[in-house]
Amino acid sequence: MRKFLLSTLMLCLIMATSAQEYCTSLGWSTKTDRALDGLEITSTSGQRNIDIGMWSRTDGDCYRGVMNSGDPVVFAAGDNINLLVNGEMNWTYIHVFVDWNCDKDFDDSGEYVEKQPASRDYFPYGEGANPTNRTFNFNVPTNAATGLTRMRVILAYGIDGACTLVRTNDAAIAVDVEVYIGSTVLETERTVTVESANAEEGSAVISDTNETTITSDQTSISVTAVPVSGYTFKNWTNKETGDVVSTSNPYYYRGEEDITLVANFQDQYVQLTNLPTIFINTKNGVGVTSKEDYVEAYVTVRGAKNAEDNITEVLTEIKGRGNSTWGMAKKPYRLKFNKKIKFLGNEAKEKNWVLLANYADKTLLRNALAFETARNMFDFEFTPSVTFVDVVLNGKNLGNYTLTDQVEVKSKRVNVLEQETTVTAADPEITGGYLIEVDGFADSEISWFQTTKGMKVTIKYPKDDEINSAQSNYIANYTQQMENALFSTNYTNAETGWRKYIDEASMVDWYIACELFGNSDSWWSTYMYKERDEVFKFGPLWDFDIAFNNDDRLGDATQKLMRTYAHDPKTWIARWWQDAGFQANVKARWGELRAKGLKSFMNNYITEAAELLDESQENNFTVWNILSSKVYRELAARGSYEAEVNFLKQYVVNRISYLDGQWGLPTGIESSECNTSTIIAPNPVENGNDINVFVSDSMEGAVNVMVASVDGKVVYSANEYMNMDNNITVSTNGWAKGMYIIVVKDNKGTTQRGTVIVK
Repeated sequence: MRKFLLSTLMLCLIMATSAQEYCTSLGWSTKTDRALDGLEITSTSGQRNIDIGMWSRTDGDCYRGVMNSGDPVVFAAGDNINLLVNGEMNWTYIHVFVDWNCDKDFDDSGEYVEKQPASRDYFPYGEGANPTNRTFNFNVPTNAATGLTRMRVILAYGIDGACTLVRTNDAAIAVDVEVYIGSTVLETERTVTVESANAEEGSAVISDTNETTITSDQTSISVTAVPVSGYTFKNWTNKETGDVVSTSNPYYYRGEEDITLVANFQDQYVQLTNLPTIFINTKNGVGVTSKEDYVEAYVTVRGAKNAEDNITEVLTEIKGRGNSTWGMAKKPYRLKFNKKIKFLGNEAKEKNWVLLANYADKTLLRNALAFETARNMFDFEFTPSVTFVDVVLNGKNLGNYTLTDQVEVKSKRVNVLEQETTVTAADPEITGGYLIEVDGFADSEISWFQTTKGMKVTIKYPKDDEINSAQSNYIANYTQQMENALFSTNYTNAETGWRKYIDEASMVDWYIACELFGNSDSWWSTYMYKERDEVFKFGPLWDFDIAFNNDDRLGDATQKLMRTYAHDPKTWIARWWQDAGFQANVKARWGELRAKGLKSFMNNYITEAAELLDESQENNFTVWNILSSKVYRELAARGSYEAEVNFLKQYVVNRISYLDGQWGLPTGIESSECNTSTIIAPNPVENGNDINVFVSDSMEGAVNVMVASVDGKVVYSANEYMNMDNNITVSTNGWAKGMYIIVVKDNKGTTQRGTVIVK
């Protein structure tokens, strides 16, 4: 009889490992007013209480999975089961399923055990009945398969089987319980020994005894793995065979054979996708709920390209950030380390860093595309960095983020001279440096002022706790003088008009970027900075998650100019555009950018970045199931990541074409971008292989070849002589995966550009 039971158990386990896993109950909900508190299960083997403590949630995360993995409730064939369900369950039903034949589904006859109304609002309970518990009583079939199986309890109004919940306005919860069907008595003793695969990573004991060996005829022997700090339990393996026995901890061994179980451990921080993963653990698991108050935390990085960037439990502080984005389900954050750090190898070595959530941007690319285009095509002195990462906060996978610089006055950021708090109005230092933001939310800040034209301005530097009244008055007066000059009769005069106060080149680049990216917040949020004894410069660019045709308040904005349609205040730009000289400079600069390969760069960057994000975006939209629903200002939800990326690509093509019509396009630029004379082969190329750069016959003598990544890092620069085929060979050894820009220039200044993708 024992041999038969064991054989049946083995057959069931074989079926369990080869069959498809149990379907995941959708657990979908729109309400948050139902809860399952716990289950009390009574059988011939005794009573088991299982705590649940789970409320229904509007974000749909209402499937808890197996509540007692590795510690199953024991049923015997023919057993009578009493199930008491506790919770807040009014206006709904309780549904119970058990997989009696151990085939990993609940679809067979008799496996939908029972359905009961769960509150006094349903017959037969009537008014005044207790709405917080219901009792089920059922028998285990005499032909139930021996082995591990599951019971599923669902709290929902209407369902369509154990896998889905179908009522769209329901408050739903689904939980699973592991059940073992079989004998509860062993006929012989067996010896169980436990050991650790690596004592530096953790230890193993027999539960409740702190022993490593036991001989017993108990139905089950509980063994526990105890990882040390920095490691987590991975699995138990059979020392003799090397096979994985279980991934549960503690594990309840119910076999009849002598066995040595080996506890295996792993780094507690495991990289989620091909991107670096940032793990943030707050002290005592405290939630991050404020934009004002920091919470102490530790940061760990895994998967960084350079080993030294894989930091472990470095002390930091974290708080929320953003305005409208802080109110979204997926939050943006600001980190402040206790010492300066070149976080993930970025150029700046500073304490403050930003994690952009990009929740309203389903491509996850809009901020990155704007920043990288600005860095590579325009002439801004500083543009925030771009590093795509995955983020885990207090053990919860939050999906994809963009790690970038905090916009602040620092040498590798906004590089203006810093002032002392003792500066007075008479000191030469009073003229700079400053960082300000024309900011629609300025009146909620500490240091801010408003011009006579109603422009609200936040003073970002000097900082709130450092600025004195002389500094505050100086920058407010200087801004007002600029505005007065802009609206004066002679506002176009280079000596007395607005150019006396503003660097026009930065203003032109900034304006073109706002129009090119279709940033509806262009005039609502604008950074400007002032070096000592110099004029205002525009930048850095910031905040593009609702740009690139992603703001339904504007409708389809592909052919709408931001100086007309973007959100107010548009006071300054309307006046600037009346200046014919400014218009001429914008059009001339547009021609330069188009000749530089603007369209090719942007489309190539989208393609390459989307490929880089493929694993991470899949993980992100598993966590945030929003591809088929609008969450903020999107024009539409397009249903897939690919569709979102294609929409962005098409916008870029159409937007550039529209601006060509507005500002003119020098002859030949479009055709040269589409048919570049710089041929690069092979393209794409495997890392480490050579590429051949074919140069035009018009180039003479030695040429300079420079190769840079899309984030501006030069990986190759040398003077080369072309061979007979006008071919230059360059090795890609040591280049990281990504897109690179290749520029070839001869001694006459003739320049050719091309791009290559390294796999």
